[in-house]
Amino acid sequence: MRKILFLLLIIPTLVFSQKKDYNSYDKAVSYFNKGEIEKAKKSIEKCIQKNADWEKPYQLLGKIYEEEGDIELAVANYYRGFEKDNPTDQLWWQKIGDLYFENGLYPNAMYHFKKFVAFQSKEAAFYKKAIKHIQDCMFAVGAISNPVDFKPKNIGENINSEMAEYLPFISADGKQFVITRKVKGEMDLQ
Repeated sequence: MRKILFLLLIIPTLVFSQKKDYNSYDKAVSYFNKGEIEKAKKSIEKCIQKNADWEKPYQLLGKIYEEEGDIELAVANYYRGFEKDNPTDQLWWQKIGDLYFENGLYPNAMYHFKKFVAFQSKEAAFYKKAIKHIQDCMFAVGAISNPVDFKPKNIGENINSEMAEYLPFISADGKQFVITRKVKGEMDLQ
């Protein structure tokens, strides 16, 4: 009888505490969406204190740090937010690879893309993108470690002005450089 009474008392407590985790997380998401980042971080901390094994708060915290430009903290939290060997979590490897790639950290990006490719994803578009990024990373690492001496030459004051210039091309004979420029004060033809 005592065991049954204990179970009847403990189960609602566990269910209620789990509900609080979702409430704190939902508040954090709401704060994040409103741009109230510090409040979102505090709500996430509450979630983590109550349930350190729950992945979603870490993923949201990673997203916050990513948007703040703190790549290392973003990655550290993303790592806590997924299972490394779980095939259903394989896209996190690509997400982290993309984050490193976009910030010019090519060796780290290449490592994460290779981890993603090792899962042999059935998502063909993601797989092809990861393969392409691995090749881009290999090129970038080589280009950075073996820079080419490059001295750009200004081809005249009429090029690279303060106005919007677009659609540049060189004529077939190589003697003319043609650009399109939007001149301030002129009306667009509709």
